[in-house]
Amino acid sequence: MEKEIKTVEELENYNNSLLPREKVSEALDLANLFQESSIYESIRGGNWEVPMQFGQSHLIFNGKADLVGDDFVVDIKTEQECNPQEHRFQLWAYAHTLKKSHTDIAYLRHNLLHSFSTSELKSICLEAEVLIQKIGDRVFEATPSEVVCGICPYSTFCEESVALGSEELG
Repeated sequence: MEKEIKTVEELENYNNSLLPREKVSEALDLANLFQESSIYESIRGGNWEVPMQFGQSHLIFNGKADLVGDDFVVDIKTEQECNPQEHRFQLWAYAHTLKKSHTDIAYLRHNLLHSFSTSELKSICLEAEVLIQKIGDRVFEATPSEVVCGICPYSTFCEESVALGSEELG
C-alpha cells in the first residue's frame, strides 16, 4: 500500500516468490481499494508503518501504526468481520503515544471506515489505564462473555468460561 503497487507483476519486482498468486492478487485488490475508494480519501496522506513505544506501570508497549497523518492514526484490517471494540486498546495506544486526537480502522474487505472520536478515546483511556494497572500489579481476573470466551484459546478448560458452560448445557 505504501508504494501504491497496483499489479502482481509490479509486486514481483520486489519479490518474485509470492504464492499463492490468487491470495497475492486478492491482497492487491484490497490495497487498491484503499487508494481508490472515496471512503478512505480523507486518510490517505501520512507516514506508513510508524513505530511507537510507551511505558506505564512497569510495562513497555511496542507497535507500528499502519498510517499516521497530521491529526489521525489509521489501522488497516482485512478481517472477515468488523469488530472495532476488539481493537480499541490498540487504536487508543497509537493515539496516546503518537499524540493524535482521532483514530480510524479501515476495514478493506467491507469498504468501511470506523472512527473513534476524541470522546470515545478518552473513555477507552480510562478503561486502558485500569487494565494496564492490573497487568502491572499481576492481577489477572477472568472477564467471561460469549464474545471473549468464543475467541479465547483457554476457554475449553477455564472454569469461568461462558463457552464451557454452554457446552455443558448443550
